[in-house]
Amino acid sequence: MNKNFANNVYNFCDDLFSQFLQEFEGKEVGVEGLQKSDIMNYFFEGYVPGEKVKKEKKVKKEKKEKKTRKLSGYTYFGQQNKDDFNKEIKEIHESSGEKVKFIKFQSEKWKALSEEEKNEWNDKAKAINEENEENEE
Repeated sequence: MNKNFANNVYNFCDDLFSQFLQEFEGKEVGVEGLQKSDIMNYFFEGYVPGEKVKKEKKVKKEKKEKKTRKLSGYTYFGQQNKDDFNKEIKEIHESSGEKVKFIKFQSEKWKALSEEEKNEWNDKAKAINEENEENEE
């Protein structure tokens, strides 16, 4: 037997017997008013064997409003060129049979940009972020 389980059973029985002795002290068990059913009803009031025990419903936590992430130049670049990238990916797949993942394709296109072009996309994304912040307020 598991030591922890045995300890819990022992403590439960100790509490149960202590309550029993306190409640029924000086009374004779087996006489009217102190039958087994009376004792069981005292300790397990309202419980009928075989019935499902109703579980208490958990209180749902309130959902926090999620803050939208700020756009980066990279994500804005991908959003604005999504249709073009998908067309190119489709053409590659039809011509060579190679399946190219969108993110990989986008990252290759981003890496091919010059620093000036990347900065332009970052500036555009920054302007959109500022516009969105103003609209939220």
